[in-house]
Amino acid sequence: MRAHILRTPGEDAQTKLSEAPIPRPGPGEVLVENHCAALNWGDTQIRRGHYPNLSHLRFPLIMGEEFAGVVAEVGADVVDIKVGDRVAASNLDRGGFAEYAIAPATRIIKLTDRIPFDQAAAFFVVARTAYHLLFSAFNLRAGHRVLVHPVSGGVGLMVTQMAVEVGAKVIGTTYSPHKMAQALNLGAELVIDRNQCDFVPEVMAHTNGDGVDLVVDSLGGETLWQSFDALALYGRVVNIGETQGWPEGAVRDLRDKLYERSTSFAGFELDVCEGTAHWTRGTQYCLERLASGKLAVPIAQVFSFEQCREMFAALESRKLSGKCLLRIKD
Repeated sequence: MRAHILRTPGEDAQTKLSEAPIPRPGPGEVLVENHCAALNWGDTQIRRGHYPNLSHLRFPLIMGEEFAGVVAEVGADVVDIKVGDRVAASNLDRGGFAEYAIAPATRIIKLTDRIPFDQAAAFFVVARTAYHLLFSAFNLRAGHRVLVHPVSGGVGLMVTQMAVEVGAKVIGTTYSPHKMAQALNLGAELVIDRNQCDFVPEVMAHTNGDGVDLVVDSLGGETLWQSFDALALYGRVVNIGETQGWPEGAVRDLRDKLYERSTSFAGFELDVCEGTAHWTRGTQYCLERLASGKLAVPIAQVFSFEQCREMFAALESRKLSGKCLLRIKD
């Protein structure tokens, strides 16, 4: 089979389209004939060697965490999944940017015919992350105000759709003015260009000085630190990444910051709830809305199977809004 392989991570490292043996599923595993795969920001961190923990990955590495296709083979002890099933899949050890890929049966989601493979490949991480940010890490209700950094990314656009559906109000920030329209079209009330102004006064003015109930932050750095000043009483900041780094002095000063408005701060990791009732509930929520059309993962661009390097470059340019996909099979 053909696969996009990263020999070793590094700032200038690139994947190479190469021949590789088709993997065989072991006990509890499923082999998927891929139709589509999605690129995550974590994949770019792995390629450059910036990922928080590379110890569980073995190089040379076939890249790609999320993919969708048709089950080609099942390993021993796999139940309720059979050859020919249409599925979405995820493998934290990667392998998705190939014509065939292995996934644990616990990370296989069976699909109805109403969910196309592009949406199936793109939803596994961003849609369910958005769900658990809003409804597990926080108890979002109608009337709540949510601030999203950045609103134009895959998670931000999913958070916007889900929050608006339940009657919450969404404010977003971005560094790219051309990315504002998509979030506004999905129901965000206000999108702020962080290059042009300080978002905190804008948020406070928009909320009549009350602030927001929830901040969803994947940037870290000064954006994370300033977000506490945009919170309402008893508000909550949930952090899911630090693309701007960790704010200097945050650990020392965080306690005092939280006491200013009796606010709270939490980290978020999707996979800690794997296999739990939370996991199943979030998956079902997303599948039902994808099938009915109430929810859609915004697709920024679809690349041919040969264009993996171009896909990485497009995502890292930060000029796109939504998910980047690799089309493996029509």
